[in-house]
Amino acid sequence: MNREITKIKIELNLRLVLTCLACSILLCNCSSKKEIIYLQNIDDYNESLVMSVDNNIQNNDILSIVISSGAIAETAEPYNKANLVLGNSTRGSQNQNLLAQGYLVSSNLTIKLPIIGEISVVNKTLRDLEYTIEKILVEDEHLTDPTVLVTLLNAKFTTLGEIGTGTHYFTENNLTILQAIGMAGDLNIRGQRKDIIIIREVDGIRKVAHVDLTSAELLESAFYFIKPNDVIYVKPNDVKVKSAGFITGPAALIGFATLVVSTIVLITK
Repeated sequence: MNREITKIKIELNLRLVLTCLACSILLCNCSSKKEIIYLQNIDDYNESLVMSVDNNIQNNDILSIVISSGAIAETAEPYNKANLVLGNSTRGSQNQNLLAQGYLVSSNLTIKLPIIGEISVVNKTLRDLEYTIEKILVEDEHLTDPTVLVTLLNAKFTTLGEIGTGTHYFTENNLTILQAIGMAGDLNIRGQRKDIIIIREVDGIRKVAHVDLTSAELLESAFYFIKPNDVIYVKPNDVKVKSAGFITGPAALIGFATLVVSTIVLITK
C-alpha cells in the first residue's frame, strides 16, 4: 500500500513539474516575440509623410567647401583649399586627411576661407552656408556666377552595448536610426529593443532620449534621424542581466526540472 501511495505522489509531482515547465517555456516564447520584432504596428504608418531634416553646423565639424565659376573656371581656383592627400594608416592620420581637405569649425562657430576670410556658421545648415558664401562672392564682386558645394566630412555616430560597437562615418543628410543600426550590424538577440538610449549634443546642450524599436511611433520621433556625433547605446535585456543567476532560459528550465524530478525520486524512493 505504501509503495502505491509513493508511486502516486511521484506521478503527481512529475505532472506538476512538467506543467510548470511547459507554462514557463510558453511564457518565455510569447514575451520574446513581442520584445524582438521591430516596428510591430508599421502598417499604421503606410503612406505617411516623411519629414526630412537639415542639421545645423556644429563645433569641430570639418567642412568640404568647393567653389566653382561657370564663366571662367580658373577664376574660382584661388578661393578653394589645396586638395592635399595624406596617408591613412591610422585613425589619427585619417583625421589629419580630413583637416587637409576641409575647414574645421572653431569653438566660436566660424570658418576661415581663402581670400574671403572668416565666416560665421551660427545656426546655419550646409545649404544655408552655401547660400551665404555665394552671396558674399557676388556682392563683394569676387565672382559673377559662383556655385558653392558644402559637405560634412566627419559625420559619424558611435554604437555601444548589445550591438556592433564602434564609430561609423556616414555621408547621408537624413540617416535614420534603423539605417544606423544596420550599418553597425544590427542588435544581437540579447539587446533590449524597447529602450534604446541616444545621447546627442547640439549647440552645447546634451540631450538623452529613449526610443522603442518595437513601435512604429519611432517614425515620428525627433530622434528617428541620426545627427552627427550621436551615441547609440543598446542595453542588455533581462535574460543577459540575470545570466549570472541559475535560471536563464528554456534550456536552463529543463535542466532545473530534471534536477527537481531526480531529487523527488530519490527522496520518495
